[in-house]
Amino acid sequence: MKRLACCVCVIALLAANQAAANLFANPSFEDPITYDGPPFLGLWEGFSGGAGASSATDTTAPRTGAKNLTLSITNTNNSFAGVFQDVPVVAGTIYNYTGWFKTPSNPLDLGVEGRIEWRNSVSDTEVSRTPNLTTSPTSDYTQFLLTATAPAGADIGRVVYAVQTFGPEPTNTGVVYLDDFSIVAVPEPATVALGAVAGLALLASRRRRVA
Repeated sequence: MKRLACCVCVIALLAANQAAANLFANPSFEDPITYDGPPFLGLWEGFSGGAGASSATDTTAPRTGAKNLTLSITNTNNSFAGVFQDVPVVAGTIYNYTGWFKTPSNPLDLGVEGRIEWRNSVSDTEVSRTPNLTTSPTSDYTQFLLTATAPAGADIGRVVYAVQTFGPEPTNTGVVYLDDFSIVAVPEPATVALGAVAGLALLASRRRRVA
């Protein structure tokens, strides 16, 4: 019975750890992003509105590691630049999408937006999308957070971050640095509780062995 209880505890801990794993590949943009179309699962795909807008990895302002992602638009109306990556999701599960960003632009004369587009891989269609997260970066790296639940029919989350100049900005110019992105499934309360019980049980078992 003790061995069985320990096995159950270990399984619970592994399940909790798996739920908290970062689903992004290349989360810190240490490898170059692509611009060549599908597949989007496991790869960052860059996009831009043409001349005056760019999305690329470089070594200008990494938060960690050697590289960061730089999105920029220079004096261009109605343009955009960004990246996205597809990750597998489970309908009904809550996900936290986070990243770190900052800007050297003062003022930052463009809009920013992060979102998750929920998709069905069989029909290759969008089920729904989250409202855009439009929190602006500051001159120091700060973290943004978007929390959302995958809807019924979705098995892919297309995670997007972009800058754009569709608003009334007078110069339509700015640069945003990004690094250390993460999207993780939020463990259900029952799983968290079971994991806590598992940890206590393992600790108690070790204490008994020492005694």
